[in-house]
Amino acid sequence: MLQEYWPAQTEVEKCIRTEAEELAEHVLLAVHEPMRLEKRMPGEDRGEDATEDDLLGQLLKVARPIPIIGESGIGKSHLVRWLDAKLKVHPEAALWHRRRIPKNAGLRSVLERLLRGLEGQKFEEIRKRIASVGDQLTTRQVADYLIVGMGHSLEKLAEQATRDLDRLRAAGERPDEETGDRIRLLERHARPDKLPVLLNDPFFNRKLKESERGCIYQIAKRLTGQSDAAEVARNEYRIREEDLNFDLNLMDLSLDARNYVRQASLNTSESRRAEVTALLNEIINYACRETFYHFFHFNSESFQDLFRDIRRHLHLEGKTLVLLVEDMAAISAIEDVLIDSLLEEGVPEGQEVLCPLRSAIAVTEGYSGYQRRRKTLATRAQFEWYLPNRSANENDTLARIESFCGRYLNAARIGEEKLRKTYKPGTQDSQWPEIWHSREAVEPDMLSGFGVSAEGVPLFPFSKRAIQALASKYCSVNDEIVFNPRTVLHHLLRNILLNYKESFERKRFPPGQIGRNDCPGQLASDLEVEVSDDPDRVETFAAIWGFGANTLPDLASAVSAPMARAFNLDSLAD
Repeated sequence: MLQEYWPAQTEVEKCIRTEAEELAEHVLLAVHEPMRLEKRMPGEDRGEDATEDDLLGQLLKVARPIPIIGESGIGKSHLVRWLDAKLKVHPEAALWHRRRIPKNAGLRSVLERLLRGLEGQKFEEIRKRIASVGDQLTTRQVADYLIVGMGHSLEKLAEQATRDLDRLRAAGERPDEETGDRIRLLERHARPDKLPVLLNDPFFNRKLKESERGCIYQIAKRLTGQSDAAEVARNEYRIREEDLNFDLNLMDLSLDARNYVRQASLNTSESRRAEVTALLNEIINYACRETFYHFFHFNSESFQDLFRDIRRHLHLEGKTLVLLVEDMAAISAIEDVLIDSLLEEGVPEGQEVLCPLRSAIAVTEGYSGYQRRRKTLATRAQFEWYLPNRSANENDTLARIESFCGRYLNAARIGEEKLRKTYKPGTQDSQWPEIWHSREAVEPDMLSGFGVSAEGVPLFPFSKRAIQALASKYCSVNDEIVFNPRTVLHHLLRNILLNYKESFERKRFPPGQIGRNDCPGQLASDLEVEVSDDPDRVETFAAIWGFGANTLPDLASAVSAPMARAFNLDSLAD
């Protein structure tokens, strides 16, 4: 009955998701693995080792925005959700007004979440206004306005460059190197007959707004709240250099757009395409903000005024406002004004009029919106909290991946419904969830041959060597294995558990295409001569579950006979 340890596909779908916001809270806490962080001073490349409990403690005591930084897929959203779950039951946070902004939240959703639970005619009128605007917004409409906003942003940048140059000339000064480079960049591209012409060209405009690949369309879809978590994880929301490749379709552009492309050498120079790409991605942030201000109004007040009204209201109720943002890019349209609001002190001139405010914002490393405000944010926060993807040594990284896989396997075996019924919010029960074991008789040697995680969870249908083999294939960066939860979930766990259970039940597992790990030449030759089973399956088993073996004796030491029989490779077992 070893197949009992292979989770049902329905439970894999419920319990093994690549995005944290797709998991129910009890599942998220069941699979949660204590996270490792580095607490860095602003500008440092290395900092002090810290824990998630250190981060929670910082949030509980410090009324400043806390940046949580890491690469895409490292678990930032998961950590923000964990903080939210902990605050929900923490005694110090009993009177806290918590609001979590998911990474796929649209503008309407962000505003509605901020206003949720606030009573009064003023807030009710604003809610109605937001709802009426949100009901009318379409992705195509927002995409059109983003293009218009980008043109406006270029116009403003060009005007600013002219003013800067005139000011320097009037003072008899020459621009420094950085300022000079910036002025020349805007002279080349920001003038009305330059890049704005290309943005307004019907062919190029349509390319940016293509529903599947167009960057502007995808940004508009996110702003309107129509992107799901998987789309948010998949899309870069950036214009790419290939979007400016006109080698094959230059004649599809209007005459004015063609003249600009040729004059700016976008069809011949990689460096020019790179600088225009960077400029376009810079102005996208401005266009998002202009789009927000165009569509959403708060009874003649600014967003910052609305935020103050919320804090005044909560102050009168004796509450603290907590804002947890899963991805700074989710608030790109209001990131500047929101950050200004988060930094505003609640006690101007010694009189407390605004409620205390605590916040944590997850940021994908290198995100331009954070880089623009990093000095202000990080200085006020005192520290940046990084989620590193590497450990002191590769064995430690592999141990983390094994433990990670074990937790998800165990949750899927238990099942979402039982996890919900056994979860007790607020408890620190180290025995929850229990380690699942089948009630049916299972040959001990067969199960134990696959090994267990550090927590004692059976790793079947994986093994320690199999995890190492697959991690070497999918989690390797510059020949070093790194820990990226999304990659592990997608390529290791979901790929095999969802796609190959039927193969296992038909005794045809593992098929030859899993992992695409190559069996060493000498071992492959020996297996071809000595083993009569399906050669593709045998080589896959040897390459992955026998990872590291180069000869038949090596393989015999790496895998047990019961393991081979578990996969119906009897001749290999013999």
